[in-house]
Amino acid sequence: MKVTGNGLLDPTADREVLTLVQDTLLYQLAQAGKAQRVYIATKLREIDLHPGQDAVLMLLKDKGSVCLSDVGLLLAIQPPTVTKMTVRLERGGYLSRRTSPQDQRKCLIELTEKGEDKVSELEDLWRRADEEAMRAVSPTVRAFLGEALSDLESVLYRKAGRWKASGKETPRASPKREPARAEHNDNSGVSLREGAL
Repeated sequence: MKVTGNGLLDPTADREVLTLVQDTLLYQLAQAGKAQRVYIATKLREIDLHPGQDAVLMLLKDKGSVCLSDVGLLLAIQPPTVTKMTVRLERGGYLSRRTSPQDQRKCLIELTEKGEDKVSELEDLWRRADEEAMRAVSPTVRAFLGEALSDLESVLYRKAGRWKASGKETPRASPKREPARAEHNDNSGVSLREGAL
């Protein structure tokens, strides 16, 4: 805080700095992101899911079976959070665990039939939420926003020294390296440590 001539703290100085920050597009984007997370959390409660569980289910839909230890890396979440989420999802009957045929020390998780049904609900939820949230936005502005946000996302990942792979950023090994695609038709599971991405 700034100190005035009489030795008292000047509260207006901090408000000026806060106003400067609040006027930046990145700050406004962060605030919109928070509002989006709150909005989606209310929608997820309607289908008995907690925030973050949707990302795990969608990851499993995209990748097939995934090594449990890689879920946190792929979704940028901490291992204790991964454990809590996957235990809840397993108790709910949405995913199952099995030992990797290539490495008995690894645990693979995959969607159950009930989990696949929940993914369909999720996809419908996101479509409806998007339509509802964007109802007041013209198609032209919506198209511009989509393109602008995609460009901004790429720029920010690049400036942070990261690359985006399969919908989620991961640490960049080298600036010119392209992520490899994993085949989903085998039952071996996806593992980052095996170079599957």
